[in-house]
Amino acid sequence: MELKLKHKAVNFDKLKNFGFVDGRYEKNICDNQFTLKITVAQDGKIFTTVTDNFSGEEYILHLVENSAGSYVGAVRAEYDAAVENFIANCCDSNIFCSELTKRLINYVRKNFGDELEFLWGNSPSTAIWRRKDTQKWYGVLMNIPERKIIWGKSL
Repeated sequence: MELKLKHKAVNFDKLKNFGFVDGRYEKNICDNQFTLKITVAQDGKIFTTVTDNFSGEEYILHLVENSAGSYVGAVRAEYDAAVENFIANCCDSNIFCSELTKRLINYVRKNFGDELEFLWGNSPSTAIWRRKDTQKWYGVLMNIPERKIIWGKSL
């Protein structure tokens, strides 16, 4: 199954430290009854499979929304936890995707060595840069809906 990430992108530099080999990561789940495979293609697309280690067949019930039961629930819980761990450790925020914003982010990274910090969970499209020595902010990036901007009018 292709894993679609909202406002996240794979950071290929982080994959090896996480345990990826040739774009692929494997983890046994549910007391070694299943193997979870995460594959990252060169274009950044992410694919996951869960294989039953006894039969060698792909297991998909954890992906079926209406499937219930403690067994399916256990597989789903371990799958979800592993995928969340992958996202947390191997992906970066990709909320700011205009070319100018990407250039600004790269400029700050190259010249100051600073990365964006996302401080507010309820506002994932707001980030800051801060000084390492004083911890004071020196820049803010925000996505503001166009409807909230009054063009050509003074306040």
